[in-house]
Amino acid sequence: MFQDIGVSKTLIFEYEKYCQNHHITDTVDFSVMVLSSNSWPFSGSSNFIIPIELKSTFDSFTEFYTHRHNGRKLTWLHQHSKGELQTFFTSQKYILQVSTYQMVILLLFNKVLTWTVERLQDETQIKSELLLQDPKVYIETIIDIHKKFLKLVQEAFNGEQGFTAALDKACGKFINNNVVTQAAGSTTKSPELLARYCDALLRKGTKAVEETDLEEKFNQIMIVFNYIEDKDVYQKFYGKMLAKRLVGQLSASDDYEESMISKLKQACGFEYTSKLQRMFQDIGVSKTLISEYEKYCQNYHITDIVDFSVMVLSSNSWPFSGSSNFIIPIELKSTFDSFTEFYTHRHNGRKLTWLHQHSKGELQTFFTSQKYILQVSTYQMVILLLFNKVLTWTVERLQDETQIKSELLLQVLLGLLKSKLLICTDIHEDELDEDFKDTDIKMNYSIRLATDFKSKKLRINLNVPLKSVEQKDIEGVHRTIDEDRKMVIQAAIVRIMKARQILKHALLMQEVIQQLSSRFRPKIPVIKKCIDILIEKEYLERQSNEKDVLRYLA
Repeated sequence: MFQDIGVSKTLIFEYEKYCQNHHITDTVDFSVMVLSSNSWPFSGSSNFIIPIELKSTFDSFTEFYTHRHNGRKLTWLHQHSKGELQTFFTSQKYILQVSTYQMVILLLFNKVLTWTVERLQDETQIKSELLLQDPKVYIETIIDIHKKFLKLVQEAFNGEQGFTAALDKACGKFINNNVVTQAAGSTTKSPELLARYCDALLRKGTKAVEETDLEEKFNQIMIVFNYIEDKDVYQKFYGKMLAKRLVGQLSASDDYEESMISKLKQACGFEYTSKLQRMFQDIGVSKTLISEYEKYCQNYHITDIVDFSVMVLSSNSWPFSGSSNFIIPIELKSTFDSFTEFYTHRHNGRKLTWLHQHSKGELQTFFTSQKYILQVSTYQMVILLLFNKVLTWTVERLQDETQIKSELLLQVLLGLLKSKLLICTDIHEDELDEDFKDTDIKMNYSIRLATDFKSKKLRINLNVPLKSVEQKDIEGVHRTIDEDRKMVIQAAIVRIMKARQILKHALLMQEVIQQLSSRFRPKIPVIKKCIDILIEKEYLERQSNEKDVLRYLA
C-alpha cells in the first residue's frame, strides 16, 4: 500500500510532463492515486456520466496510463474521491469541499438552476440509491429547508400560530413521504438515515467539530426527530449503531453519547431510552468484572491465559444475536474456560453466549524477520493459529479443524489472501481483484502461510467488516421492527380492552392508532391481524349477537 502511494506521486509528476509535451491544457487541477487491486480492500464503484468539466482530465489521464502500462485496466474508485468547487453565483466566493458524486450533481446546475430528481438521475446515471441515500446530504437538506421556512414564518408572519401549525404539518408530510422514502418503498427510510447521520457524528474519526457546534447539531437532529412518524425505527437503528460504537470502542465521547440519549429521553420518555442507558451500565460493570477476574486468576494461580478483556452484555438490552460456534484453539481454550468458570461461579444460573462476530484480538508474527502485530477478528485468529501446527492446509481441512461454517470461512480466507498473509497456490495473484468472489475459492484449494510476508506497517489491521454480516444486520433490524410492532399493538389492544371491557371494533382501532401514534403509525391490516391473534389466544371474543363488538376475557 505504501509503495503504491510513492509510485502515485511519481506518476502524477510524469502525467504533468505528458500534458506539457502534448499541449493538453483543458484539464482541471488534478491528483490521483493508482492502487493495485490485490493489495487494497476496496471494490469498484458504480459508474456515472462524467461531466464535461472533468471529461478531458479523466480521458487524458486514462490515455497516458494505458499507453504507459499496456494492457492494464483502470477502475475509478469514485466513492473514495473528492474535490473542490468554487461558487461564482454568490457575491461572496466560497470553496466547497465535496465528494465526486456531489461534484457531478452540483456541476449540472451550471446548465439549469432547477432539476427534478428523476432528471438528475437520467443526466448523471448515478444509481438512485447513491443519489438519495447519503445521510449527511439528506438530513442537512431537511434541516436547511426547515430553517428557511421557519425564518419565513417568524419574520413575515410574526410566528402566527396558524402558519406555524401549517409549517409543522408540511414538514411532517415531506420528511415522512418524499422521493427518498418513495424510492425505498417505505417511510422507515427517514428514521434510518437520521440514525446513520447521528452515528457519523458520534464516531471517532469524525472531523473535529466544536462542542457548541455539536450540541447545535444535536438540537437540529431533534427537530427532524420530532417530525418522524416511525420513532421505533429510529430507536432500533440508533440502538444497533450505539451498540457497535460501545463494543468497538468507537465513540468519540461518552459525554456526547449521554447528551444525545438525554435529548431522546426528554422527547419520548424513560422507556424509549431504557435499553440505551442499560448498555452504558453494562460497559461500566464489565470494567469492574475484568478487575475481579484478574484477582481471581491471581488467587487461584491461573497463569496459562492470554492478555484478555471482556464485556458481559445483558441479552435483553443489546441488539446482538449469538454467533455460530467453532472449535476454540488450544492457545485460547484455557482463557475461555477459566473466565466461564469464574463467571458462572459468581452468577449461579446465568449462561454466557460468546459473540465471536463482535470480538477481536492481536497476534504477533514470529515467522518473519521483522515482527508484526496483526489486528484480527476472532475468526481470522482461529484460522491463523492453525498455521502454528502446519504451514499448508486445504480449505476443507481448515473447515474440519475449525468447524467454522463454510460460507463464513470462505469470506475470512478471501480477506487474508488479499492481505497477502496467506497464499493460495491454486489462485494466481492477479486474479485477486475486486471481481474475485469468496465463492470462487474451492474446498480442495491449498492455502499456505506467506513465510516471506513483508509490510511497511508494523501494526496491520486485517479486521475489515464482512459485507454479508453487515447486510444480514440491516435485514435483521427491519425484520425485528415488524415483529416488535405486532407485540406492541397486541399489548395496546389488551390495555384498552382491559380498561373498557366491551368496545366496538372501529373504536378499538381508533384508540390503538391514537395510543401508538407517538411511536409509529400502525397499519389497519396489521391491527386487524393482531385482534384475530388475541381472539385465538382467548384474550378477546366477538359478541355473539353483535359481530362488530369485542369483549375482553379476564
